[in-house]
Amino acid sequence: MSEDFKSANKGEWSEVYVFFRLLGDCAIFPCDEKLKRTSEAFPILQILRGNGGKSILTCKYDREAQVWRIANAESEEVIVYPAEGATEAMELLNFIEAKTMQHPKAYKFLQRIGAHSIKADSANKKDITLQICDARAGTDPLCGFSIKSYLGQPPTLLNSNRDGTNFLYEISNISPNQVESLNEIKATKDLINKLKEIGASLTFIESCSPVFKANLRYIDSSMEALLGELIRLYYVEDLTTIHEATEVLAKQDPLNFKDAGPYQEYVKRLLVAVSLGMTPGTTWNGTTDDTSGFLIVKPGGDVVSYHIYNRDAFKQYLYTFTKFDKPARKRHKYGKLFEQNGKVYIKLNFQIRFIKIGK
Repeated sequence: MSEDFKSANKGEWSEVYVFFRLLGDCAIFPCDEKLKRTSEAFPILQILRGNGGKSILTCKYDREAQVWRIANAESEEVIVYPAEGATEAMELLNFIEAKTMQHPKAYKFLQRIGAHSIKADSANKKDITLQICDARAGTDPLCGFSIKSYLGQPPTLLNSNRDGTNFLYEISNISPNQVESLNEIKATKDLINKLKEIGASLTFIESCSPVFKANLRYIDSSMEALLGELIRLYYVEDLTTIHEATEVLAKQDPLNFKDAGPYQEYVKRLLVAVSLGMTPGTTWNGTTDDTSGFLIVKPGGDVVSYHIYNRDAFKQYLYTFTKFDKPARKRHKYGKLFEQNGKVYIKLNFQIRFIKIGK
């Protein structure tokens, strides 16, 4: 068994589970903004999985014979019945939920069909590509999907990027002479609480990353300031969920929109941009990559989908089911006061993670 299989975590095994599940279901099932399946189903014509080149596994569904024909450039065609995919998916789900030992049966099935790795290309948000039959549109589009699994810890949407996700704040009502003693406070939350206790306040200055700053401006010229204010609320007021922080910010109206609508809409645009390709550390020109949506593994193993065709439900799901999270303080070099030109500043860092959901 390769090291790839031995070292795999729940998230990576979940990608394999989705692959097996798709082979069994032969379709994807859209859901609404609350992760509930709708009445629709999109038959799958083809599954493409792998890290590029000769390793791409092509799975074509033969409707007449009701079998999958699977091969890559280096292997002969293998016939797989949907029932085999369903069985492999159920056994792998039991393994993921128990996580007591490696899963040689899943490994053997992957080897049989010519899969060399369980991991997708980490440089791309797309984990799997499907050709689906869209009867409404009369087309058979090729769509890339990002897989998000709730079988382990809730997945991340936006990963922290060291200084790329650091935001700078000026601290008022504080003397540079207080910096050293305040920096003795180890936890960022305790430091922020102490600043509140002594009457200090934080004012957003800018994103520390020119790349992320430029990316945010592609969404809207107000996006950098809006996100900076949300991060401030997260740390100062302990407002964790994205929608809660956005609603409080809209009431405060620091950007003088005079309406809650723009706050909610711009935050939703940010979440969609991140989900479809925008990252803090890579220059972005406002276009998305070839990711078309999410395949979501719910607790219990049900797999549902969001597609950009159903953009409103997708946006609302992201807005409702995400929260701010703190990355490692030491690694990202934030949460310490520093003095510059007689003023005191602090950097705050963040990432965005999905919240836990029930079955």
